[in-house]
Parts: sequence; structure tokens; C-alpha cells
Amino acid sequence: DESPFFSFRLPPGRYRLRGNARDFEDVYREFVVDPATGPIKFLDLPMSMSKRALLYGQPAPELHITRGLGIDTKVRLSDYRGKWVVLEFWGVWCGPCIFHMGQVFRFSKQHANDRERFEIITVHHDIPEQKLGLDAALPQLVERWQSTKDLDQGEFPFPIVIDKTGRTVEAYGISGFPTSVFIDPEGRIANVPGVWELSDILKGRAEKSPDIFQAAGPDAAEHPPAIKPGDDSEGVVGQRCVAFNGHKDMVAAVGFLPDGKHFVTSASDNTLRFWNVQTRDQTRLIRCTPQGNSISSYGGIQLYIAQQGNLVGGNVYEAKDQRIIHFPRLWKADSDYQESFSLSDPGLEFGRADISADGERFASYTYAPDAKAEFVRIYDLPEGTLSHEIDVHGDRRQDASSGSALKFSPDGRHLAVAGAKGHSIQVWNVDEGRKLWEAYPSEVYGINSISFAPDGGSFAYAGWFEPLEFRTTTTGELLRTLQSPSHRAVVVSISPSGHYVATAGNGPLPRIKIWDINTGGVIGTLTGHATGARPDGMAWSPDDRYLVTVAGRGTHQPGEVLLWDLVENGIVQSP
Repeated sequence: DESPFFSFRLPPGRYRLRGNARDFEDVYREFVVDPATGPIKFLDLPMSMSKRALLYGQPAPELHITRGLGIDTKVRLSDYRGKWVVLEFWGVWCGPCIFHMGQVFRFSKQHANDRERFEIITVHHDIPEQKLGLDAALPQLVERWQSTKDLDQGEFPFPIVIDKTGRTVEAYGISGFPTSVFIDPEGRIANVPGVWELSDILKGRAEKSPDIFQAAGPDAAEHPPAIKPGDDSEGVVGQRCVAFNGHKDMVAAVGFLPDGKHFVTSASDNTLRFWNVQTRDQTRLIRCTPQGNSISSYGGIQLYIAQQGNLVGGNVYEAKDQRIIHFPRLWKADSDYQESFSLSDPGLEFGRADISADGERFASYTYAPDAKAEFVRIYDLPEGTLSHEIDVHGDRRQDASSGSALKFSPDGRHLAVAGAKGHSIQVWNVDEGRKLWEAYPSEVYGINSISFAPDGGSFAYAGWFEPLEFRTTTTGELLRTLQSPSHRAVVVSISPSGHYVATAGNGPLPRIKIWDINTGGVIGTLTGHATGARPDGMAWSPDDRYLVTVAGRGTHQPGEVLLWDLVENGIVQSP
């Protein structure tokens, strides 16, 4: 409601309060509810304004233009004085930007009679490692926007500012894409949430732009909570680890090689890097594209290893015929990692994928960019042929992959698949291409991660929900659930012995929990990554001693690779 006050009755336990508001940095407060202590009173919690919000009411910084399409490089914002100016910060590598641009097109068409009152300028953020640049990608995107009726026939309708130096993005405090910035007719940055709020201003439904935020309120340090913050740890707290550096972009996948002495990481810089557990050295580098650079935010982000078949692979992006093609590529370990298999097909997109342990089968979410159906295709690798195509989730939202997780059982006979749109988990008999069962554990978000027990008789899956669930592979019977306070398991990995399971949690202070599967209790808590990012991938060494976790703060920023010695941390017994 409109009141600045709120109150809740909560069961006893540990909680974390998160304060969130546009143009402010998030604020957190941890506390414990104990009936013996009585009510907990929070007063004002200070929130720091974001850099961009601090510009509200200030003269807009000048654009720094190294190259312009449809705009002179010497143009100044004062040239548009008297008009509203909408700056749209975006990139061809950014999926949400492409969707958002469709809204901007619709806004512009709805206000065709008001074009003398506003100007839209797009600021394209180039990435040095991106090989498919704006010039190559734009014609393809224009065709896509025309096919969805967002854009009429013709060229891109707005001027494009290109700033190779990044000074414009820095001056406006842009921390994510897409971002819209509104400059009022007097040349000041206005606090307008979006184009549809500007629509109200143009139509006269708003007399002026919203007020500028002012930081106010008493110092909350003088009013601490009545109860001290709760301890988020359970079992042994692990804080000793080794960090590996080398990737130039977000790292989100990791796996151990069969020898247990090496592990592999995959990142959006389109490289696979091999690391020695004992020496901590990088022993090999595979460049998934000739230059080893990504041309998309998510290039090379996946990883799959055939533990018995000596194959390692990843999904990569390449530019072909002015299109970004996403496809799997595999390398043979016994031939110095020479390429052995590729599924490049200009007419198809390949999404989440996995390879069977023996290296005989490969499965991938596959769809045509203009189709409404999505399938999982299963390939016979020795023959290089398609063996099955299964319709796992039916029709999907156009231009959006619904597949969120996919995993072979250890013997390669079963395939567990999860759909982000359908919120379902399915298991298929690979030999027959037949669905065995389906469950719908999540009504809000999709399943994010799947991990099989070593014998293949059961598996666990995690999503954006609680608790962690284990089911039998062939019947779908719910075997057990695991749950820990303040920990929502989003990524799950069962150890090779089947004694332990590791889960990465989501939240303001992401933690990695180590569970004893037999007792269902947490035996260790790893303190997480220094960046504060939630781990996107985890892998156990074959002897259960080591756990590698990888996390990335965001695309085009170096991610973190951490090696945890669970014996040294006192969490598991020495093998």
C-alpha cells in the first residue's frame, strides 16, 4: 500500500530481509525470529542510490561518438533542445535488448504524430571480443523484427551511436543492458521509468516527470535490529580454496576428466581450459573458434565430457551467412584433442546438450529459429547419424528456447530433460525414444540443474524452488527431499561415490552446501565466491575429495574458478 510501514507475523526461524527499489542498490538485513525475544522492530534501512540515479536532474553528459549510423559524429545533445531525447543502450549480442527494441518500435509507431516532440537515439555497446559486429548482425535482426510485426518493412529506423571507447556508457552509469535514459526538453536527465511513462507525458496524462529522488532518513546504524543476524552456516564452514584465473569472460561450466587429476572449464570467451589439480597450472587450451573469441554473450558456455569415451565438447557460436549459428563441437582426447564431431547446421539452433559417458550418444535441444516447436535430437556419434527426435515440451514461445536442463543417465539408456516453459521434468527411454514419466514440481520457474546418482537408479534436480527433490529414474517415485533454511538449491551435483550431494544456493549471499545423502543433513557450508555471484556449475573429483565451483558476475567480465579441498576443510573423510 502507500504506507511506508509494514508488519508480518513469521514462524520462528532465520530470515533475510531484502530491500529493493529502482535506481537504488539493494539492502539486506538478517535476523532471527525467537518467540522468547518478542517483536523485532526495524527502523529505516539506508539504501545507496545508483550512479545513474545520481544523474537525475543534472545536465546530460555529451555523447562520445567514434562512429555513427544515421547521425553525425559531431552532433551535440544541445541540438535536440526543446525535445525529449530517449537514449537506448543496447547491443546485438544481448537477447533482452532485441526484445526490448521491439517495444521501442511500437512506442515510436504509436506516437508518429508526436515525432517533433521526441527523438530516439540508440547507443550500441560494442564488445572487443565479439566477432559478429553490428554491421553483420543488423540486417538479420531487421528481418526478425519485421517477421514479428514489430518493425515495418524498411531499415532500422533510429540513429545508432557507436562509442568504441566506452566513455558514453561510463558517463551515464550504465551497468546493464538494455537501459533507457530520458533527457527532458531542457537537456536534463529525467526520472522516467520507461517509454510508456514517456507516452503518458506526451499525451498530457502526466504534467511533469516524476520527482527526483532525495536520500533522506535517520542513520540506521543508530537503530540496530533487536536480534542479531543469524548465522547462515551449517556443519563445517569451508573457507580455504584455490582460485584459478585465465578466462576473459563469464565461466559457467566445469567437469573433471576421468584421470581425476585434471578438470576443464568453459566460458563465454569461447575457450576450454584444462587445469592440473595438484600443480594448479593450466595444461591445455582449446579455442572453440579460430580466434578463440566469442561473438555472443553465451558462446562456449556449455561443456560435456564423455568419461569413458575420451571426448570433451562445448557449444560455440560462429557467424555464417550473416547469422549467428549456435552448435556443438567435440574433440578427441586420444588424438591431442583434434576435432572429431560437429553438428553445425545453418537451418537449426542447438541449445542445452549432453553426451553419454561412453561417448556413443549425444543429445541436444534443437529447433529452427522460425519454428514454434522444440525437439530433443539424439545422435549416434560413431555413425554420425540422427537416431531419435523426441517432442519433449510441444510448442514454445517463438524465438525463445524452453529447454533448461538435459542429462544422460550413467549407462546412457535414459535421458532426463527439463523445460523452463513447461516447468516439467521428464525421463525418456533413449533406445526406444519413449517417454517414461513426467512431473511438474515447479509452478513458478523452470528446473535449472539435473544430476544422476552413480548407479543411474535415481537423480536429483534443482530449480528456483524449494526443496531439492530426488526421484527414481524409471518410475518417477519421489524418494526424498532436502531443505535448508535460507538456501534455495539452484544447481545440484551428486558426488561420484553417491554419498554426498553439493548444492549452490540462490540469494544475496550465495552459499554451497555439502549434504550427506544418507542422513539428509548438511555437513559443510562453503562460503561462496568473492564476486557474490551464484555458482552456475559444479564438479566433483572421482574420489569425492575436490569440488570445483564456477561463477561469473556477468558477461564480458572475468569469472571465478574455485577448487575446494573438502578433506582439508574437514567436511569429508580422506579417501
